[in-house]
Amino acid sequence: MKNPRRIALTRELIAPAAKETFVLEGEGETTLARIFSLVLLGDLVSVYRAVLRGIDPGPVAVIEELKARMIAGD
Repeated sequence: MKNPRRIALTRELIAPAAKETFVLEGEGETTLARIFSLVLLGDLVSVYRAVLRGIDPGPVAVIEELKARMIAGD
């Protein structure tokens, strides 16, 4: 853990609004690999939570709008 004080303070500040907090460390040999492992984990958790709540995690309206505008050249 690179900055335990910052992590502890962040957990303390968000604790009143959170049911639970976790400290995760990315996996990989480089900083970029560790970042991407955490991004992937976040994506998988989002999909899993959506499925548990009975929500289709596939289409995301704002991302579909972004794609449409990129194609249209907006």
